[in-house]
Amino acid sequence: MGDFSDSITVHVPSDRLFAYLSDVQHLHSYMPRLRAARPHGGDKVTVTAHVEPVDAPEQDVTSEAWVTVVEDGKSLEWGVPGPHDYHGQLHVGPGETADTCRLTVELHTEHTEGEQVHHGLDEALRGIKQAVEDAEHRHAANTVAASDRLPLLGPLGAGGARQDASAVIGVWKQRSILRHSHHEMFESLHRWMG
Repeated sequence: MGDFSDSITVHVPSDRLFAYLSDVQHLHSYMPRLRAARPHGGDKVTVTAHVEPVDAPEQDVTSEAWVTVVEDGKSLEWGVPGPHDYHGQLHVGPGETADTCRLTVELHTEHTEGEQVHHGLDEALRGIKQAVEDAEHRHAANTVAASDRLPLLGPLGAGGARQDASAVIGVWKQRSILRHSHHEMFESLHRWMG
């Protein structure tokens, strides 16, 4: 029997990470071997994974699993029935700043090849971090693209340009991920204002 745990810092607010993880449809985007996840009937999920057994050719296997979202504790619990008693939890906790959070995964399995399990945990955490940070950047880019198309608030000159720039900067300030990219903001303003 083995219990394993690992953590990683993710550069998105905790609410965004939890919302992303709570959507079971995203599972295949961050679980390295998962090909598909189809939720049905409460916490039941049908998953298809690509496996490479030692004693058989690699293959896709489909099985039933369960995922329970615990809103209050910002955690997910999951499990897969079978001989390895595979189950665990993901916990989303606060980070050092409002724009970061800490993701911890705890895993229990009868599969005791510790090094392989640790590698799998690390791979899953890095996959989650990459997927959610990429999704946040795409969301931010879409916000920037929308701000490039904001209508002018008044005529240019006599303070009009300043008001227009303030509107775009306001959009940027609403998106924490964008506050760190002043160069992109000024390029956006330049394109928008001509």
